[in-house]
Amino acid sequence: MAHFLKEPGDAEVAGVFQDGDGWVTPVTWLELRGQMGRTAMGEEIVAIYRAASAGTVDITYTVAEAAFEIRRGATSRVPIADSLIAGAARVHGMRLLHRDAHFAAIPTRLLKQKMLPLK
Repeated sequence: MAHFLKEPGDAEVAGVFQDGDGWVTPVTWLELRGQMGRTAMGEEIVAIYRAASAGTVDITYTVAEAAFEIRRGATSRVPIADSLIAGAARVHGMRLLHRDAHFAAIPTRLLKQKMLPLK
C-alpha cells in the first residue's frame, strides 16, 4: 500500500519490484484485495501488482511451523496473518519490507526485516 499510495518508503518498494525480488504471500494478496475493494479499478490494480511481483510464496506446513516459532519469540502479540507472512519470509530466506508494528515485535534473529518510514 505504501507504493500504491505514494507514502514514505514507496521508492524502496518500487526498487524491490524492479529488482525482481518482490515475492508476495497469498495472505498479502488477500489484504491487498481487501484494501482495493471489489471495484473494476481494484481488480486492475491487483493485476498490475501480480504482474510486477516475482511470484507467490506458498503457505505450507513448514511456513506454519516458522510462523508458530515467530509468534512464540515475538516481544508482543503477532496476529496469525502477519505471522504467516513472516514465516514465509523466514523459510525462504527473504527480508520482509513492511510498515507494521506487529512485525517490529519480531526479533531480527527470527526474521530479516526492514521497516518503512511511518506515514
